[in-house]
Amino acid sequence: MEIEQTNQDQLIERLKTIIKMINTCQSLEQLRGLEGASAKIIFYTMSLLVPAWCKFKGRNRRPPRDPINVLLSLSYSLIYAECTRALTAHAIDPMLGFYHEPVHGRYSLACDLTERIRTDIEKWVIQLILEEHLRPPHFTSSEQYPCVLNKDGRAIFYPLWERRFKVWKKYIRMNAQQWARTIDQS
Repeated sequence: MEIEQTNQDQLIERLKTIIKMINTCQSLEQLRGLEGASAKIIFYTMSLLVPAWCKFKGRNRRPPRDPINVLLSLSYSLIYAECTRALTAHAIDPMLGFYHEPVHGRYSLACDLTERIRTDIEKWVIQLILEEHLRPPHFTSSEQYPCVLNKDGRAIFYPLWERRFKVWKKYIRMNAQQWARTIDQS
């Protein structure tokens, strides 16, 4: 599905404006606001790209309501777990974050590290759908869960995940190691 050229140009201009505004941010709250605005544009663009059967209208969770959100939530959770492991392996406390403020029960620094790979995950999820690795029969719903990746879908997802994850795991470990060196040198 193509994005209409004028709409595409407008989205690109909005993102360029947000990028320029990053340099003038005076607070973490402002920076988070710009992140939220850019995420809204990214998810809107994703909704234009995916097939109608996905019913993707933007990001939602707990529980995810459509196939794209199911795949994003699952992928983000798996990456977050690896980020936590990588930080711990390098003797860095994953609870203390820079961008994500510490919150009880959340590894804020693991969230910070997860941010570095989110766009790759989003592109990969879209690719899974557009290349028809995953299709409508791979998702089911119930009264409690509006959308679930079913057994057949998981049998496809996890081998594809493992292949892609090898690259991401190296990147995550490299970043954690670099952060550990920076902390040691401080």
